[in-house]
Amino acid sequence: MSYDLYKYLRENTKGFSELAAFPVADLLFGVRRSSTSEGAQSYPGEFVSGNYLTIFGIRAYIGRTLIPADDQPNAPPVAMMSYRLWQEKYGLDPSVVGSVFDVDGKPFSVVGITPPGFFGDSLRSSPPDFFLPLNTGPYVETDSDLNKVDTHWLELIGRIQPGANPASIEAEMRVELKQWLRSHWSDMSANDRARFPEQTLYLGPGGAGITSMRQRYEHWLLILMMVSAFVLLIVCANVANLMLVRGMQRRQQTSLSISLAPRKASPLAYRGQ
Repeated sequence: MSYDLYKYLRENTKGFSELAAFPVADLLFGVRRSSTSEGAQSYPGEFVSGNYLTIFGIRAYIGRTLIPADDQPNAPPVAMMSYRLWQEKYGLDPSVVGSVFDVDGKPFSVVGITPPGFFGDSLRSSPPDFFLPLNTGPYVETDSDLNKVDTHWLELIGRIQPGANPASIEAEMRVELKQWLRSHWSDMSANDRARFPEQTLYLGPGGAGITSMRQRYEHWLLILMMVSAFVLLIVCANVANLMLVRGMQRRQQTSLSISLAPRKASPLAYRGQ
């Protein structure tokens, strides 16, 4: 989704109590603590909407979480740090909260630490160590434009209101998608206009987060499983043939042994006169 479409869906969809956004791509930030002379090191991070942690029911381990007020244009730049990095790099030093860190050369105040065991929204090899509000994106990356309607860089996840019907919400969001696209008809390329009838969206279960790794590798894993099953079938066939050949050889050896074995004389019974 684009940021503009995310805001439109968030403001107009009635079935969600919360609708949060975060980027599709994994990001790396160069980070250093401003009060030290150490050089910047690369850490995985993520731009997130101000309600991102709320939607997961996450509270800060110490300090506070990001809030919608942090995710506004010209709001003071703040960030949250992961418990893992806080433990491994800073030895659980409580003074980290409230300290200023340079993120790609821009100062951010760390307002809180995420709880242990929270690794973000997706299954990934490098979970985020820093969470920054979406609206700080242009502040960190000066060449980025948050409001470009043709930049589709966000994933969405929502918390459905109690008693709401997911199918009804999906149908409502499809109508809203068409409405939003029509309102940006003049911004669309000829190719996008030609594809307008195809545009739709689907809701899926979000309890396990965004399974981007599964989506990325599912096709190749399926092929690998099929190849492995085929190889296993060949191996089983070869083993069966080998056992059959050995069985036939043993049968011949057994028959030969029986034919060459000396026969014992049958006992005779005598009756005395």
